[in-house]
Amino acid sequence: MSIKPSIRIPLVVAIAAETMLSSCNGRDDDTTVPIIESLSMNKTQVSAGESFEVETTVADDRKLNQVKFDIHDRFDEHDHERPAGIPWEETRIVPVDGPGYLLIESFTVPQNATAGPYHVVVQVVDRAGNTGQFRETNFWIANPVMAHIELQSPDLQSSPQYDPGDVLALYGTVTDNSEIHEIRVELFDEEGTVYMNFDEELAGQGITSYNLNTAPVITFDEATFGPSTKTLTLSITALDDDENIGQVKGNIQYK
Repeated sequence: MSIKPSIRIPLVVAIAAETMLSSCNGRDDDTTVPIIESLSMNKTQVSAGESFEVETTVADDRKLNQVKFDIHDRFDEHDHERPAGIPWEETRIVPVDGPGYLLIESFTVPQNATAGPYHVVVQVVDRAGNTGQFRETNFWIANPVMAHIELQSPDLQSSPQYDPGDVLALYGTVTDNSEIHEIRVELFDEEGTVYMNFDEELAGQGITSYNLNTAPVITFDEATFGPSTKTLTLSITALDDDENIGQVKGNIQYK
């Protein structure tokens, strides 16, 4: 597998007139923090063993010193302790010298990385030691031994629509080659209002296949969901005995 080399391109950044005047007057009181102008990834889900790229543009009013990339899991958002598996952590410090840079850094996920949600956190420091506010972007790692979620209905690829009186029932299975520890089903809107939070604890029962129709059925009505159109998010999460986290997530429309 070929891995693209990292790319670091110096950029021309306009320097504020006030900064130029300070320099002309012999003052060296740089207190302006550097900034991260943009941050993106070329993938939102990466399989263990695969590579991905992080692209960021950074700038300072005078001179930059370094850009720090910090990759780590965010499993705590799923209310779990440190995984029993091997969560991936990597820190990379890139030296830079100039007022602005476009950086494209390539990373490779270890073959044994625990599946689940991760962050890429980027921070920049200038020559005076000023540290800018960090920015982050999220992605998901998948691996072959994570629980497999096969959702037959609803079809989240098509953003299905539900009207008042319609029923949302889940049909599908979760399978794992060892043991499923937990199944969580959540339905919420863009404002964060939760309409379903179903959590099934299965640890210690030796269950390797789970039928999703065990989850509660939702009947849409105006008393609960209101009279207006809503975009809802349905999330199904499965945790296995190595604490790999698998997830299927998508939108449905209520009208």
